[in-house]
Amino acid sequence: MWRNLLAQSLYQITVLLTFQFRGKSIFNVDKRVKNTIIFNTFVFCQVFNEFNSRKLEKQNVFEGLHKNRLFMGIIGVTVILQIVMVVVLKDFADTEKLN
Repeated sequence: MWRNLLAQSLYQITVLLTFQFRGKSIFNVDKRVKNTIIFNTFVFCQVFNEFNSRKLEKQNVFEGLHKNRLFMGIIGVTVILQIVMVVVLKDFADTEKLN
């Protein structure tokens, strides 16, 4: 468990800090788009973490995935809400629509 926790946190910190400090030059975008990319990256890192947290000591975290409808529903709602937050609620979430 600690191995997964440490690996996921180091991965997220590395990716998010890279985007924070080098995002404008990497993606060639303005500040608001860069912040939206960081927000999306954070949310999808959490979705990735949810898959990894299903079975901590197993190699295949996707095994039996189709049998767990609640988990798939939560993942689906998370992804749909993320899209709605970026595309529809951009003023509320202070995001910019991504191309």
